[in-house]
Amino acid sequence: MNFNELYRLPGLPPVHSGLMKRLNQVIRRLGFSFELVRVPDGKKNMHTMEQRMNFYLLALCNLKYQVAGQWIELGCYTGQSAMVFQKLLDAYRPGERMILYDLFKAKYGLQADIRQELLKNFRQEGLGDPELIEGDFFDTVPASLPEKLAFVHIDCGIGGQAGKHQELVEHLLRHVYPRLSRGAMVLFMDYHDPLNTLRGQPINPGVKAACDVFFRDKEEQVYSLYGNHYSHGFMIKA
Repeated sequence: MNFNELYRLPGLPPVHSGLMKRLNQVIRRLGFSFELVRVPDGKKNMHTMEQRMNFYLLALCNLKYQVAGQWIELGCYTGQSAMVFQKLLDAYRPGERMILYDLFKAKYGLQADIRQELLKNFRQEGLGDPELIEGDFFDTVPASLPEKLAFVHIDCGIGGQAGKHQELVEHLLRHVYPRLSRGAMVLFMDYHDPLNTLRGQPINPGVKAACDVFFRDKEEQVYSLYGNHYSHGFMIKA
């Protein structure tokens, strides 16, 4: 399995429109060494191509090192990133299913049944139905967490006050961390470090604030990843 298969999954912004292609042709003829590209729309594109590449490489490392435990995503919405992870599981661990946690409430102006939208996306890509845990994270975590975790994606942006988001991420980490196997990986969507993140935006500063507090007395640390217009990071359990 290669990255090209994952690239074709829905959720990425279109690369170029016809008009942009023509404008880029003009730019090249004028001798300029740059081109116009589309900026991702946060209401439609949950992550960038660069982030999807990171998903692929980090998840593949997790699989190659045969880290024991369940793969989960805390905050999945319509399943754009979860489909990437499930594709890899299908290729390397057939029969294993992602467990996805969310409120499944419509936002970003999308008028749809989010739970059914996610299932439709999975089925259209030939993926079996994931296990869905619906409800407030403060109720479902730790009540519905597996005992052993290998791969966790935390993407629980709630908007609003950074303090509330920080409280939520700290809550998740308190219960996820003890269940992580050695070598397990946690990805943090929206992790933005002003000193290390390149280009991404600090749209949910509560993520880094929560990580700073939680990991200050731990041997692990969170590393920034390049995500182009968006920010994210990861840690590996020692």
